[in-house]
Amino acid sequence: MLFKTPFLLLLGLFLTTAAIAQEMDTRKTDWQLRTGGTVEYKLNKKWELDFSWESRFKKDISEYDKSLLELATSYKTPWDIKLHAIFRHYLEADTPEYFRYTIGAGYDKFIGDSNLEWAIRTRWQRERDYSPEELELETIWRNKFSLVYELNKQVVLVLEDELFYEMGDKNRWDKNRITAAVEFELTDALELTTFYRFENELSRKVSDFDHTIGIYLKYEIKRNKEEQLEHFGRPLRW
Repeated sequence: MLFKTPFLLLLGLFLTTAAIAQEMDTRKTDWQLRTGGTVEYKLNKKWELDFSWESRFKKDISEYDKSLLELATSYKTPWDIKLHAIFRHYLEADTPEYFRYTIGAGYDKFIGDSNLEWAIRTRWQRERDYSPEELELETIWRNKFSLVYELNKQVVLVLEDELFYEMGDKNRWDKNRITAAVEFELTDALELTTFYRFENELSRKVSDFDHTIGIYLKYEIKRNKEEQLEHFGRPLRW
Protein backbone atom coordinates (compact mmCIF):
# COMPACT_ATOMS: atom_id res chain seq x y z
CA MET A 1 0.00 0.00 0.00
CA LEU A 2 0.98 3.64 -0.48
CA PHE A 3 1.89 4.32 3.13
CA LYS A 4 4.05 1.21 3.68
CA THR A 5 7.25 2.29 1.90
CA PRO A 6 7.92 5.56 3.77
CA PHE A 7 6.96 3.99 7.08
CA LEU A 8 9.36 1.11 6.46
CA LEU A 9 12.13 3.56 5.56
CA LEU A 10 11.78 5.37 8.87
CA LEU A 11 11.52 2.07 10.73
CA GLY A 12 14.76 0.99 9.06
CA LEU A 13 16.39 4.23 10.21
CA PHE A 14 15.23 3.49 13.76
CA LEU A 15 16.67 -0.03 13.72
CA THR A 16 19.96 1.18 12.24
CA THR A 17 20.34 3.89 14.86
CA ALA A 18 19.47 1.54 17.70
CA ALA A 19 21.93 -1.10 16.51
CA ILE A 20 25.07 1.05 16.51
CA ALA A 21 27.92 -1.16 17.70
CA GLN A 22 29.02 0.17 21.10
CA GLU A 23 30.06 -1.38 24.39
CA MET A 24 26.95 -1.77 26.54
CA ASP A 25 28.93 -1.54 29.78
CA THR A 26 30.01 2.05 29.00
CA ARG A 27 26.63 3.31 27.82
CA LYS A 28 23.94 4.75 30.10
CA THR A 29 20.36 3.75 29.34
CA ASP A 30 17.33 5.32 30.99
CA TRP A 31 13.56 4.97 30.79
CA GLN A 32 11.57 8.19 31.21
CA LEU A 33 7.94 9.28 31.35
CA ARG A 34 6.42 12.51 30.06
CA THR A 35 2.81 13.40 30.68
CA GLY A 36 0.77 16.56 30.33
CA GLY A 37 -1.98 18.39 28.57
CA THR A 38 -2.67 21.16 26.07
CA VAL A 39 -5.54 23.58 25.57
CA GLU A 40 -5.64 24.73 21.95
CA TYR A 41 -7.70 27.75 20.94
CA LYS A 42 -8.38 28.31 17.25
CA LEU A 43 -8.85 32.04 16.76
CA ASN A 44 -9.62 31.54 13.05
CA LYS A 45 -8.35 29.52 10.08
CA LYS A 46 -4.95 31.23 10.31
CA TRP A 47 -4.15 31.75 13.99
CA GLU A 48 -3.89 29.28 16.89
CA LEU A 49 -3.00 29.79 20.55
CA ASP A 50 -1.84 26.91 22.79
CA PHE A 51 -1.23 26.59 26.52
CA SER A 52 0.51 23.43 27.74
CA TRP A 53 1.69 21.83 30.96
CA GLU A 54 4.07 18.87 31.23
CA SER A 55 5.73 16.80 33.98
CA ARG A 56 8.71 14.51 33.45
CA PHE A 57 10.08 11.52 35.37
CA LYS A 58 13.53 9.94 35.00
CA LYS A 59 15.75 7.12 36.32
CA ASP A 60 13.51 4.36 35.00
CA ILE A 61 10.41 6.43 35.87
CA SER A 62 11.26 6.25 39.58
CA GLU A 63 12.16 9.89 40.22
CA TYR A 64 10.52 13.23 39.43
CA ASP A 65 12.64 15.30 37.04
CA LYS A 66 10.95 18.61 36.15
CA SER A 67 7.78 20.34 35.00
CA LEU A 68 7.19 23.04 32.45
CA LEU A 69 4.59 25.56 31.34
CA GLU A 70 4.41 26.58 27.69
CA LEU A 71 2.62 29.26 25.70
CA ALA A 72 2.67 28.99 21.90
CA THR A 73 1.14 30.74 18.94
CA SER A 74 1.13 29.80 15.25
CA TYR A 75 0.12 31.43 12.00
CA LYS A 76 -0.66 29.63 8.73
CA THR A 77 0.56 31.61 5.72
CA PRO A 78 -1.21 31.69 2.32
CA TRP A 79 1.45 29.21 1.09
CA ASP A 80 0.41 26.65 3.77
CA ILE A 81 3.64 27.20 5.70
CA LYS A 82 2.94 27.42 9.43
CA LEU A 83 5.06 29.84 11.46
CA HIS A 84 5.22 29.44 15.23
CA ALA A 85 6.69 31.03 18.34
CA ILE A 86 6.94 29.33 21.75
CA PHE A 87 7.85 30.44 25.27
CA ARG A 88 8.56 27.72 27.84
CA HIS A 89 9.15 28.12 31.60
CA TYR A 90 10.88 25.27 33.49
CA LEU A 91 10.29 24.23 37.10
CA GLU A 92 13.06 21.94 38.32
CA ALA A 93 13.95 20.96 41.89
CA ASP A 94 17.22 22.37 43.26
CA THR A 95 17.81 24.29 40.03
CA PRO A 96 17.31 28.01 39.34
CA GLU A 97 14.26 28.60 37.17
CA TYR A 98 15.05 29.05 33.49
CA PHE A 99 13.18 29.51 30.23
CA ARG A 100 13.34 28.68 26.55
CA TYR A 101 12.07 30.56 23.53
CA THR A 102 11.61 29.06 20.10
CA ILE A 103 10.80 30.25 16.60
CA GLY A 104 10.22 27.96 13.66
CA ALA A 105 8.29 26.95 10.58
CA GLY A 106 6.61 23.82 9.28
CA TYR A 107 4.93 22.46 6.19
CA ASP A 108 2.71 19.41 5.74
CA LYS A 109 0.85 17.88 2.83
CA PHE A 110 -1.35 14.85 2.20
CA ILE A 111 -0.26 12.59 -0.65
CA GLY A 112 -2.97 12.75 -3.31
CA ASP A 113 -6.33 11.54 -2.06
CA SER A 114 -4.77 9.18 0.50
CA ASN A 115 -4.80 9.39 4.29
CA LEU A 116 -1.00 9.62 4.40
CA GLU A 117 0.57 12.97 5.24
CA TRP A 118 4.23 13.99 5.27
CA ALA A 119 5.53 16.98 7.18
CA ILE A 120 8.78 18.85 7.82
CA ARG A 121 9.55 21.26 10.64
CA THR A 122 12.57 23.36 11.52
CA ARG A 123 13.08 25.19 14.83
CA TRP A 124 15.64 27.47 16.40
CA GLN A 125 15.57 27.51 20.20
CA ARG A 126 17.57 29.08 23.02
CA GLU A 127 17.56 28.42 26.75
CA ARG A 128 18.44 31.09 29.32
CA ASP A 129 18.08 31.51 33.05
CA TYR A 130 16.42 34.43 34.82
CA SER A 131 19.58 35.86 36.37
CA PRO A 132 20.43 39.50 35.59
CA GLU A 133 23.32 38.26 33.47
CA GLU A 134 20.89 36.12 31.42
CA LEU A 135 23.31 33.24 31.19
CA GLU A 136 22.80 31.37 27.92
CA LEU A 137 22.44 27.63 28.56
CA GLU A 138 21.94 26.14 25.13
CA THR A 139 21.13 27.07 21.54
CA ILE A 140 19.74 24.31 19.32
CA TRP A 141 18.62 24.01 15.70
CA ARG A 142 16.10 21.18 15.28
CA ASN A 143 14.87 19.52 12.08
CA LYS A 144 12.05 16.97 12.03
CA PHE A 145 10.46 14.79 9.37
CA SER A 146 7.07 13.19 10.08
CA LEU A 147 4.74 10.68 8.52
CA VAL A 148 1.10 10.71 9.64
CA TYR A 149 -1.42 8.06 8.63
CA GLU A 150 -5.12 8.29 9.47
CA LEU A 151 -6.09 4.69 10.13
CA ASN A 152 -9.76 5.65 10.51
CA LYS A 153 -11.83 8.57 11.81
CA GLN A 154 -10.64 8.07 15.39
CA VAL A 155 -7.08 6.68 15.20
CA VAL A 156 -3.90 8.20 13.72
CA LEU A 157 -0.42 6.64 13.47
CA VAL A 158 2.64 8.91 13.58
CA LEU A 159 6.31 8.13 12.90
CA GLU A 160 8.95 10.86 13.22
CA ASP A 161 12.69 11.44 13.13
CA GLU A 162 14.29 14.61 14.52
CA LEU A 163 17.91 15.79 14.43
CA PHE A 164 19.36 18.31 16.92
CA TYR A 165 22.30 20.55 16.02
CA GLU A 166 23.98 22.36 18.92
CA MET A 167 25.10 25.84 17.93
CA GLY A 168 27.56 28.26 19.51
CA ASP A 169 31.05 27.16 20.54
CA LYS A 170 30.34 23.44 20.02
CA ASN A 171 28.76 23.48 16.52
CA ARG A 172 27.97 19.78 16.38
CA TRP A 173 25.17 17.31 15.76
CA ASP A 174 23.97 16.71 19.30
CA LYS A 175 21.31 13.95 19.27
CA ASN A 176 18.67 12.14 17.26
CA ARG A 177 15.08 11.26 18.23
CA ILE A 178 12.82 8.67 16.68
CA THR A 179 9.20 8.63 17.83
CA ALA A 180 6.29 6.27 17.16
CA ALA A 181 2.89 7.51 18.33
CA VAL A 182 -0.81 6.75 18.27
CA GLU A 183 -3.39 9.54 18.45
CA PHE A 184 -6.98 8.83 19.52
CA GLU A 185 -9.82 11.27 18.87
CA LEU A 186 -11.99 10.70 21.94
CA THR A 187 -14.51 13.43 21.10
CA ASP A 188 -14.68 16.32 18.62
CA ALA A 189 -12.68 18.41 21.10
CA LEU A 190 -10.65 15.90 23.13
CA GLU A 191 -7.62 13.95 21.88
CA LEU A 192 -5.33 11.42 23.59
CA THR A 193 -1.77 10.84 22.35
CA THR A 194 0.60 8.09 23.46
CA PHE A 195 4.12 7.60 22.13
CA TYR A 196 7.40 5.75 22.49
CA ARG A 197 10.58 7.73 21.78
CA PHE A 198 14.14 6.51 21.31
CA GLU A 199 16.88 9.14 21.71
CA ASN A 200 20.62 8.73 21.32
CA GLU A 201 23.53 11.14 21.47
CA LEU A 202 25.55 11.80 18.33
CA SER A 203 28.39 13.85 19.79
CA ARG A 204 30.04 11.03 21.76
CA LYS A 205 31.86 7.87 20.68
CA VAL A 206 29.63 5.89 23.04
CA SER A 207 26.20 7.46 23.17
CA ASP A 208 23.69 7.25 25.99
CA PHE A 209 20.23 5.90 25.15
CA ASP A 210 16.97 7.39 26.44
CA HIS A 211 13.65 5.56 26.08
CA THR A 212 10.63 7.76 26.74
CA ILE A 213 6.95 6.95 27.15
CA GLY A 214 4.56 9.87 26.59
CA ILE A 215 0.89 10.28 27.51
CA TYR A 216 -0.83 13.57 26.63
CA LEU A 217 -4.32 14.99 26.45
CA LYS A 218 -5.35 17.89 24.20
CA TYR A 219 -8.55 19.91 24.40
CA GLU A 220 -9.44 22.09 21.42
CA ILE A 221 -11.62 25.19 21.58
CA LYS A 222 -13.06 26.43 18.29
CA ARG A 223 -14.70 29.79 17.75
CA ASN A 224 -16.69 28.32 14.88
CA LYS A 225 -18.21 25.14 16.28
CA GLU A 226 -19.64 24.23 12.89
CA GLU A 227 -16.17 23.98 11.37
CA GLN A 228 -15.26 20.40 10.44
CA LEU A 229 -11.82 19.47 9.16
CA GLU A 230 -11.43 16.84 6.45
CA HIS A 231 -8.34 15.46 8.27
CA PHE A 232 -7.61 15.56 11.98
CA GLY A 233 -4.22 13.79 12.08
CA ARG A 234 -1.14 15.93 12.54
CA PRO A 235 2.54 15.66 13.51
CA LEU A 236 3.37 15.67 17.22
CA ARG A 237 3.80 19.12 18.73
CA TRP A 238 6.52 17.99 21.16
